[in-house]
Amino acid sequence: MVIVSVFLLVGYRKRMAPTLVRGGIRSKGTFYALRPDEEAIVRLLYDQKKASNDSVLAQVANPQLSYSQNSKRKSDAIRAINKLFDQLAGKPLIVGRKSPQDKRQTIYYLTLNILQ
Repeated sequence: MVIVSVFLLVGYRKRMAPTLVRGGIRSKGTFYALRPDEEAIVRLLYDQKKASNDSVLAQVANPQLSYSQNSKRKSDAIRAINKLFDQLAGKPLIVGRKSPQDKRQTIYYLTLNILQ
């Protein structure tokens, strides 16, 4: 009886946790849509666990815009994702840290145990 209760509780918690689905995030039965560039960044980090600034920028780059405009689009997308996860989970999903080899480069990571 206790084992069944624990199994059901774990299953319930997994269903309530934020989950990456096509087009956005599902959490507690509610769907939160992501813009295409936001979804591309989350999928990249979900698949690779970490990504350099250049690879994240390549996900949202528009060849008709300048480097600084594309960089702002990337920063805005990361900020929007983190704002959503601050509301859902109480902490940001994407964390940027300086590379240990080259302090000029930023490496982006997903915060552990937030996204299923």
